[in-house]
Amino acid sequence: MGLTNIYNSLNNTLYNNAYYVFVDYDEKIREFDESPNLILPSIFWKSGHHINPIFLVYENKESKLNNEQPIGLLTSHPTGKTAKYSDTEKIVDLQVVFMFNNSINLTIEEQSFNHLKSLEYYSNGIIE
Repeated sequence: MGLTNIYNSLNNTLYNNAYYVFVDYDEKIREFDESPNLILPSIFWKSGHHINPIFLVYENKESKLNNEQPIGLLTSHPTGKTAKYSDTEKIVDLQVVFMFNNSINLTIEEQSFNHLKSLEYYSNGIIE
């Protein structure tokens, strides 16, 4: 499973058919709502299961199928889990964090892609 969408690298190279692949996630369980910190979006202070997905980004789907090196990594914040991709450009986007919904029959991977599609930048992407 992956998402085909545009990818604008940090050096402003535009990839029109970049392929985003879910590879891992971090989870934070917040037991109760806390006072919002004005720097971070309000979702970070709500109670529930916060999922920070980690996506590798390839130039296109074929480059992924050919086991080529990824061109980027998308996550909310780089963690120890991203250390094995140290030579990969890291794009940090706080909007990729979402609340896991365990009342629906979708995996964390499926919910991660659905959440990505709900964001304006990825809304024209195609999940395959």
